Amino acid sequence: MEETRPIFPLHGRNYYVDVATDRLVSVDDPEQVLRFVDMDYVGNEYLLDIGYATLRIPALVDLDPAGMAKKYNVSAEAVKSMKDLDLMVDTQVLRDLLSGIPTQVHICGHKFVVDWHVYGLVNTSRSQGAPILFRDLWEFWDPYQFSFCFPFNKKHGVVAHLDERSPNRLPRNTVIVTLPPPVEIDPVGYARTFHLPIESFVRNQPPQRITLARVIAKEFSKLNAKFFRDRRNDRTLQMRHRLSETGRRLGISLKK
Repeated sequence: MEETRPIFPLHGRNYYVDVATDRLVSVDDPEQVLRFVDMDYVGNEYLLDIGYATLRIPALVDLDPAGMAKKYNVSAEAVKSMKDLDLMVDTQVLRDLLSGIPTQVHICGHKFVVDWHVYGLVNTSRSQGAPILFRDLWEFWDPYQFSFCFPFNKKHGVVAHLDERSPNRLPRNTVIVTLPPPVEIDPVGYARTFHLPIESFVRNQPPQRITLARVIAKEFSKLNAKFFRDRRNDRTLQMRHRLSETGRRLGISLKK
């Protein structure tokens, strides 16, 4: 029930601590909310920039330890010695990635690792072969799914080239796969590359050791064919993705 949630006073207003939605909700006006994902997470507290001042907000484990214990299925005693990041992120995965172990991406049996020097995916299951560069995937960006949607050659482990003479047919050994953007595949490497505060960044984008590409089609439908024709010709969508990537670097989400 609403009245059982802890109340935190902030800048002349009382807020319910809503662990379930990761927000502070105004007691007097439920439409007035402060999202923790919009704050900087530094040293297990949150910094809220209100323009003329920066407000400090305690960690959720301090604001509502019982709520955090319930949400993450740990004991109330354990929460006392934990930070928010300890509950929200797999800390062993984070330590591995920070130590230099690369994030893996598996696509149709091919194993890739993220290489930020080339800004792309390097195939580890092939002795030779060009990497899949993120910049080459921009034309396959789907802003509605917020992911890359591209043709992949299962035999050679590369992005497939579509035959302009047969726009409604996939080449042999080719399927359509989808992958999230680089920021979601490897948030630790992304934060390092673009000099973002790692703890604050991964708090909202928990890292994983392995990302699996999902096969969404084994043959072209009319919808798929139209998608690829549109993406190849629509420079506006490609520019929107680049703007979205820039926003991510600055901590601004352009996703609707």
